[in-house]
Amino acid sequence: MNTKQNAKTNKVFSVRNGGINQVKKHCKGEKHKLKSGEKNIDKSVPVTVEKDVNNNKIQLTQQEIVSKAEIIQALKVVDSNYSFSSTCDDGERFKLMFPDSNIAKNYCQSRTKMNYVIKHGLSPYVKDLYVKDFNGKPFVFKFDESTTQQVKKQYDAYVQYWSTETDLVTSVYCGSIFVGHCLSNDLLHHFHTIGNEMSWEPDLLLQIGMDGPNVNLKFENDLCTQINNNYGVSFLKLGSCGLHITHNGFRKGITEFGFDFETFVCDINYFFKSSAARRQDYKLMEIFTDIEAKYALKHTRVRWLSMKHPILRILEQWENLKEYFLNFPPKSDNFSSKIKPTPRYKRIIEFLTSATSKAELCFIAFVSIVFMKICHCFFLI
Repeated sequence: MNTKQNAKTNKVFSVRNGGINQVKKHCKGEKHKLKSGEKNIDKSVPVTVEKDVNNNKIQLTQQEIVSKAEIIQALKVVDSNYSFSSTCDDGERFKLMFPDSNIAKNYCQSRTKMNYVIKHGLSPYVKDLYVKDFNGKPFVFKFDESTTQQVKKQYDAYVQYWSTETDLVTSVYCGSIFVGHCLSNDLLHHFHTIGNEMSWEPDLLLQIGMDGPNVNLKFENDLCTQINNNYGVSFLKLGSCGLHITHNGFRKGITEFGFDFETFVCDINYFFKSSAARRQDYKLMEIFTDIEAKYALKHTRVRWLSMKHPILRILEQWENLKEYFLNFPPKSDNFSSKIKPTPRYKRIIEFLTSATSKAELCFIAFVSIVFMKICHCFFLI
């Protein structure tokens, strides 16, 4: 006899090839379990009870708990900007660190899997959360184009809006587009491309944040005309990026003193930057001044307000700098022939011997603090 009939389900099934194995297979079927009053639970799989954000109890299998651990590690990689390759041996390391953990024993996440989890799992999920929070709200659109080291023009887009989830102004990165030419028509096309991804309503646009090239200003005018024609509304046109105006205003102001503070700040940094001997000698100034010797900070020339912290460090180290450059006898054999005649060294000596230089530095530091408050209040949200 090659068939059997289940007394509970009345189902007839073949046992020609497998015998007992086919009986066991039939017993695992949903219909058999339902008729037998069994719950559809695999008792061989351990289940852990946890609570979600709403304090509701949820059941997680061992595999789901391991997946949770892998997701947490992927989020850490994103948050700390780790490379994918740096995570290749995480599984082996976790096994050594936690030998009694079943999660560590089953953790397995290679470079390619990490990339896949972040790119195709977490990224779309997080973006959907932002899009849901963003939809239907007035917003500011910001963009910037810059040429990368790979000689590609990269167009980066952001939106700022009032988030009902956090009750704060939220800045969200929308995406990047690699382009060749970036004319006003191209910018208009990029705006609508990003808009389709974010599902925004153009009539809710409040303002555009951008640099000041003429091509950007033309894009702003073209977009304003287009929105006005389609929706009968407009947006605020406040000009180009106020951050650049603030920086340029600060730079223009410090040039009125007649001394190049920017060059002096850079001179101090470069003088000690690549010389271990000078740094060691400079540390000795603590003996004479009772002030802890600290090295000068770097100033970025295209960000003039970054001068604030280097100037504050110079004022803190003023007595050490004067002691080193004006009173300390250099131990280098080539000092008189190669270092002392250089323009950089002469500029440093000139400034340190000026009767008004410290007062001028104090004023520049005070003004830079005022300008930085403006930037933090209006541009760094």
